[in-house]
Amino acid sequence: MDALESLIQIVPLPTPPVCNGNDSDWEVIERILEMRLPVDFKKLINLYGTGCFFEFLYPLSPFAPFETSLNLLSGATKQRLSAYRSGRKEFPQYMPAFPAYPQESGLFPWGITVNGDTLFWLRQGHPEKWPTVVCNSKFTKETCERFDMTATEFLHRLFSGKIEPEALPGDLLDMEHTFTPYSKSNSKEGN
Repeated sequence: MDALESLIQIVPLPTPPVCNGNDSDWEVIERILEMRLPVDFKKLINLYGTGCFFEFLYPLSPFAPFETSLNLLSGATKQRLSAYRSGRKEFPQYMPAFPAYPQESGLFPWGITVNGDTLFWLRQGHPEKWPTVVCNSKFTKETCERFDMTATEFLHRLFSGKIEPEALPGDLLDMEHTFTPYSKSNSKEGN
C-alpha cells in the first residue's frame, strides 16, 4: 500500500471532492510554474480536492478559488516565497540554507496551516523524491525542519502519529480525522 492509499485509510475521501483537477489540468499548471510537480501530490489534489485536513492543514491547490490563499498559483504563494527570500537576504545567519523558487533546488510551498506554518517541497532531484520542509511563520533555522518524504508520505505519517514536527501542535491527533472540502463559509484560511 502506498502513502496515499494509507492516508485514505486514516482520512476518508470527501464525496464529492470540491475544486479538484485531472491529469490534463496539471499539464497547464506545470507549464505555468515551469516545473514538474510530484505525481503523489497531483493524485492527492485530484482525489481530495481543495479543503482542510483535521480543520488544521490545507494542501495548496491550483484549482482552489484564485482569490484565496489556498490557491497554489495565487498572490499568497508569491508573498510567502517573497517573505522567505527577504528574510534570507536580510538575516542570512538566522535563516535556513535553502534557496527559494524559482532558483534550482529552491523551496516551493505545498501546504499551509491555520497557525501560519508552511509546508514546502525542497526541489532537489526528481520530483517524486522531493523532501518536505516544515517552517513556522518566522522561517528561522530553529523553526524549520526537514523530512525526507513526499507530501503524501508526510501527511500519512503525521496523521498516523509516526512523526511530530516541532512547528506543528502536539495535540494534532486529538483532532477529528476528517477532510473538510472547501467552501466560503467554512474556510478559516480562505482569504
